[in-house]
Amino acid sequence: MKCPKCGKENKKDFCMFCGYMPDKDTYIDKNKRGETTLLETYLGDNYDKIVRNKNWLPRLLFGPLYIFIKGFYIEGSLLYFLDLFLFYFCFTFNNYFPLPGFSSILNLLLIIANRVIWMALDNIIYIKLLENKLERIKIKYPNNYNEKIDSLEKKHSDFASFFFMVCFFTIIIIIIYLILIIF
Repeated sequence: MKCPKCGKENKKDFCMFCGYMPDKDTYIDKNKRGETTLLETYLGDNYDKIVRNKNWLPRLLFGPLYIFIKGFYIEGSLLYFLDLFLFYFCFTFNNYFPLPGFSSILNLLLIIANRVIWMALDNIIYIKLLENKLERIKIKYPNNYNEKIDSLEKKHSDFASFFFMVCFFTIIIIIIYLILIIF
């Protein structure tokens, strides 16, 4: 029987290569032994979507701010400011290109390449940060870490984080603008 997802030949009731289970239309990881991981517990129904990179639209729209929206405010802010610095550096370099009109094409290609790179990296960064956070919770609360993880899931809201992000970066921009006006 061939796997409908990857096309490899499989001898069991699930694919040994990609983890596809034909009877349930779900994925399992090859290295697991039936127990659910902390990541699966926290993400719940979104586990497949995030691990298999099926949530491409928010990553395309927000880029490094996707990490900020997912609740990692410091890391998301640092990645955003790094992204702005690289954009400033590349746009400045592109404007000194000797051919007229070619710098705008390079700038457009830079924006597209930047979004594609962030689409590839955002879920990887988010999963690693989330695994570290969940492991710290497991170490800190060895007896009732499952309840703590469940309460974390109920506390976090992507919409509230988005609203906080808009307010935070608006205030940062206003402060920078006021500093530039004063000096």
